Amino acid sequence: MPLRLLRRHVLVLFGWLIRLDLCSEEDSEEAYWNASLLKGARYGFRGDIRCYHPHDVLMMTMGEGTTAGESASTGEKMLKRKSWLLRDVCCSQGRTGPCWSGPFTFQRCCTTNDHGPPGAWDFTQESQCWPSYTIMQTCCRLRLPQLCASVAWPRNGEEHMERCCSEEGAKRASGGHELRQEPWLKGCHRRLYAEEAILQFQGQCRAPRLRPDQLGALVAYYHRTGDVLPNMVEIQEGLLSRKVDGLEMCAPSMMLARLLEVERDSISLPPIETRSALTNLSIFWERLEKGFGVHAPINSQLGEGHEEVPVAAGSDWLNVTRSSIRNSFTRIASQAKELESLADHREKHGFKVNVVLPVCADKDDTHLDELERVVLQETRPLNEVLDLYIYDVCFGFCESAAYGLENEVELELDLQSGTERPGSPYALRDLPPPLLRVARYFRRAFVVPFFEEMATGEVAPNLHHVARHYDDLPDFMMILHPDGYEHIPILSFVALLNSLALRLFPDVSFLHLGRRFNGPVDASGRVGSEIQSYCRMRAPSSKGSAGRRSVFRGDSFLERYTMRTPSGRYCQWVEVAWELLFDRPPRLPEDDYGGYDFAQYIASRRAAESRPKAFWQNAWRSLCSASNYQLLLGTKFISWKEITDSEGQRRLFGFHKGLTTAFEHLYHVIFNPGAKTWRWPTRPRNPSLPLGLKLTKGGLGVGNLKQLRAYRWAPHEPL
Repeated sequence: MPLRLLRRHVLVLFGWLIRLDLCSEEDSEEAYWNASLLKGARYGFRGDIRCYHPHDVLMMTMGEGTTAGESASTGEKMLKRKSWLLRDVCCSQGRTGPCWSGPFTFQRCCTTNDHGPPGAWDFTQESQCWPSYTIMQTCCRLRLPQLCASVAWPRNGEEHMERCCSEEGAKRASGGHELRQEPWLKGCHRRLYAEEAILQFQGQCRAPRLRPDQLGALVAYYHRTGDVLPNMVEIQEGLLSRKVDGLEMCAPSMMLARLLEVERDSISLPPIETRSALTNLSIFWERLEKGFGVHAPINSQLGEGHEEVPVAAGSDWLNVTRSSIRNSFTRIASQAKELESLADHREKHGFKVNVVLPVCADKDDTHLDELERVVLQETRPLNEVLDLYIYDVCFGFCESAAYGLENEVELELDLQSGTERPGSPYALRDLPPPLLRVARYFRRAFVVPFFEEMATGEVAPNLHHVARHYDDLPDFMMILHPDGYEHIPILSFVALLNSLALRLFPDVSFLHLGRRFNGPVDASGRVGSEIQSYCRMRAPSSKGSAGRRSVFRGDSFLERYTMRTPSGRYCQWVEVAWELLFDRPPRLPEDDYGGYDFAQYIASRRAAESRPKAFWQNAWRSLCSASNYQLLLGTKFISWKEITDSEGQRRLFGFHKGLTTAFEHLYHVIFNPGAKTWRWPTRPRNPSLPLGLKLTKGGLGVGNLKQLRAYRWAPHEPL
């Protein structure tokens, strides 16, 4: 995007965000200014007031040729009256932020220049190197573009760095009035105003103040407890998005943010790359410390005692941050060594992963095309470890004789010809090209002709796969949908596949992959109840069936009491599924549960073996048997009105959509029979998960900004 358009683009986006009232308790069509954003002292930047002239702001947000008399939204009017807010947000992002272009620069718009403005303001000149002499010296000695390159630089970052590091460039950067003071301490205490504003526009009205000097204590808390608080994630993402300016603003916290990034990526990159990144950061940090003249010894106990209020590092924040940096180096080096040993062991003794993908004939072609484009093309080679099992759930890929009630047929696909392998008992029809392209990314691919009396979407196939392979289970099973890229953050999706392909995936029993959960979390960090957001127990009745009570004898135990979507007979779907699975009706609150949406997950062999083979065989058979859905006594037909997804809408789907909806939060119940509770902790809260399974690039709100409302921003109680 040309620089002259970048500022206008940012202001248009900013004006749009202001029009959102995500903090209002009630929905309202009237635009509302988020007044909570105005609390506290103003940031205090000073610069050329003409940068924020009301006419310029109006022109930038509404377009050239707009006059003040023309209609403007509430957000645009507020930008005119409160132009200091725009100044503070833009200035807080630093000199290489997205607000600056042409005559609008950080130096002009955010700083007071005693020498007066130069003849011409040039954005490229102001941002081309490093105003900080210490950072310039460190970057030029180490030549690490990945750490030192600015977002404002041209694409050829290495060549640009060479020019900056030339003798003439060093002389220009270290002399004259353009040299800023080293913000070793000053910048660390400044609020990340832009991140705070965006958080509030996203609906997180009670988010605390975010400052770089808090990161060290938050990381120390994470190291002790395994609990990642949203504060830590937002500060880290805010610093990483600033590139060079993050180093100049608060180098210790920026280093810690980089170390968190390396730790997060360590499970999806070869260990040699993790060690290389760690070595570069170690040398970089050592040079920076010397350049800034900080040589005080680090107390290994610093950071202790802050578990109750982890952001309160106080005046000792620098030593707390340095201690967290040192502990991070040790922690990541140890993890890299363990992961390398794990990968070697798995390569020597064998490591298998099954990817289970239910597909409905050519109806999923568009999704498969997109899955290949945005996910599979970005991964490392998968053809050494991962096998693909394509469950044909719409009778589209095989000759009719291949489908049977026992569902024992698995036809291996010849990845070269796109047909069944020689010697297969049944023939495959011509497979859709998108499906063939997806299959060729894997080591082996199988087509499973799957017959159901009652179509259950992905429910019965997922359970059948465990039963069918119970005597020779893979190390992990990854359950996906063709449109999984819509439900799993794409960068996380790619990282997970890379982790499995590199044999680095941690020994985790069960992992939800969806990006959304029901909130808010409770005091211990567990997600909100799924079943109790729809249902409650019915009052005991004396009119029930004699003997053992059952939904198949006309009894009902749960009643709907909310209007949460979907509006169909959710409680009845849960009753039927629960009794078919566990041979008893559900009981609340004993059987309360909640997890992540979208029914996509990774389960280990250990999790599958936590229940006997007979359980899995009975589960898939009973759930897709038509007789179990003939619930109107004395009849032999299935009432689609009872099982459709939404009230008053019949046959919108060719399968039991209601059952798939009810099952989204049941998989961790099935794979974890001995869990203390089935109210699952969020991924950031779960201490058994490494950082790479807790976070994705972009923060906790990736793909679902309103999800930030559901998190707890203070330390949690024990699980």
